[in-house]
This record gives sequence, C-alpha cells and structure tokens, in this order.
Amino acid sequence: MDGNSSMFGDIEGKTQKLMDFDTSSSSSSDFSFVEQDNCKKRKICLRVKNYVENIVREYTEVEFKADFRMSRSTAYKIINMFEETSVIPQHTTGREKITAEKAFLLSVWYLSNQESFRQVSSRFDVTYSSAHRCLIRTVNFLLSIKSDVIRWPSLEEMETISANFEKIGGIKKVIGCIDGTHIEINKPRLNQDSYINRKGYHSLLMQGVVNNKKKFIDVFCGEPGSMHDARLLRKSGIYRTILNNANVMKNYIILGDSAYPNLDWLVTPFKDNGKLSVRQKEFNKKISATRVIVENSFGLLKCRFRRLKKWKTSM
Repeated sequence: MDGNSSMFGDIEGKTQKLMDFDTSSSSSSDFSFVEQDNCKKRKICLRVKNYVENIVREYTEVEFKADFRMSRSTAYKIINMFEETSVIPQHTTGREKITAEKAFLLSVWYLSNQESFRQVSSRFDVTYSSAHRCLIRTVNFLLSIKSDVIRWPSLEEMETISANFEKIGGIKKVIGCIDGTHIEINKPRLNQDSYINRKGYHSLLMQGVVNNKKKFIDVFCGEPGSMHDARLLRKSGIYRTILNNANVMKNYIILGDSAYPNLDWLVTPFKDNGKLSVRQKEFNKKISATRVIVENSFGLLKCRFRRLKKWKTSM
C-alpha cells in the first residue's frame, strides 16, 4: 500500500554515525592484520582475505542459510536483480569495484548479526567507508522493490487468506493480524524521553500486519517508543488509506489486541470487566489463538535479522 514506511526506511540517516567500534583479533592463516592509528592508540583490525570468493562460495546450503538467514537461491535471485540496477556504480574512479554479490552479502551479514560495523568491514575485507556505502546501496535497492514484496493482497488472495485464518481460530473474513514491536536503540541526542517505552528502554516502534503464512502485508515504523499502539495506527499509511477508501478492505477484517480501537475493519477483544458472557469469553479466546501468528512473525523476524533486537546507532 502506498505511503507506508519500510522497516528499512530510516536506515540511511541512522547508520551514518555508528557507535559501536569494537574490534576483535585471532590468529589464523586465512587472516592478515592491518594496523590502524586511532587517536594515537594502535588498534588491530582483523581482515579476512577473499571471504566471499574463497569461503562463502564454498558453503554448504545449511552453512549459507545459517550465516545469511536465507537460502542461497533466494540470496542470488536478489543479487541478480541488484546487479541489474543503477544502484551499483559501473565506474568507481580508481577505487576497487565492489560487486553486487559482496555488497548484498555484507549488508545481510550486518543486519543478521550484532557485530560492529568495523568488524563487518574487516570480515569482508573492505574499508569502513566502503562497507557503509555497500549498506546504503543495498538498502536503497531493497526500498526500491519493497512494494513488490510487502503488498496488500488482491481480492482473490483475500479469499484464500481468510479461509486459512478461519481454520486457525474459527473467525470469518480475517485477512490479517496487526501488532507492534519495539526495536531497541541507543539513547538519542534529542527528545530522549519520547523514545523511552513502557519497559524503560529507548526504542523505535514497528507496526506490522501479517497474513496466515506469517508474511508481512503492511509495515510502518520509525515512531518513538513512548507512542501508544492506537496512535501509531492512526499515523500509519494503512489507517489513512482505509479511512479514505473503505473499499480497500472488501468487507474483510484485521484482528488486533486490546491496545487498538475497535473499528468496522479492525476487530479487538471484548474488554474484560469481569462480566463477560460465555460467548464473549470464547470469542476473545478465538482472537488470541488467531493473533498469536503476528507475535510469532515478529519473533521470527528478529531472530533472522538480529540487528532489530538492538540497533546500535546514534540518532
């Protein structure tokens, strides 16, 4: 749907000044050491020579998926698309050209792990600034294709999705479940209090709607962690789109928890005031049994892309 912010939407600005500059060292014949002078302190960065060419390409399918959180076929399908875009420069004015393959794998590694940016650049044997450019180019490419991947279902797809949701909890006409999650961040320089969530740490909010297969069909993120789920919904593209055109829902519904308002197209549990009827309690159980799918989806997303557990950048 138009107007949605991608989960990667603010990455370009927020990765400009990475805060975590830890380095590690080890001894191996595969590694060479590069000494760097930093504030009159000598630091040793571990460089992996030809990591992609000599190591990654020799991975088994299991090893590749374990490190890059997707199958090799999926990764190289995306890389081939990446290669055909103008995002990867054909001329580098004297600098060594970094291939789409290396740029993409470096970026996925960064997003899938909690290594510092300097550690990632050393692993892929590129300079710190080159690694940063790889990440920005990869993210810009992903943003350019996001509407092909994170998209609202067609009417035919809605029928299939709702039939499958009904099998889960017995509720008819459901095409998605909505929820929010917190992405922990370092304390920002400005408006620090607005980023403190109810659990007491600084975060950005991400709102997602998923279908019965745990696929995201709508994403909105970037608001400060103190914002309530109901307000986050009202600021999102999906809310504005449906408000302006109710036909978008085709008489189908989305399920949310009690933090959301109960609307024509957004169904939430009955508030438990101690006087719920048996039918109301049963309906709440059905919503809970169905909605667990969105909670699982966020869990899988953060397990796959561990950077989302804590985004160690300055803002």
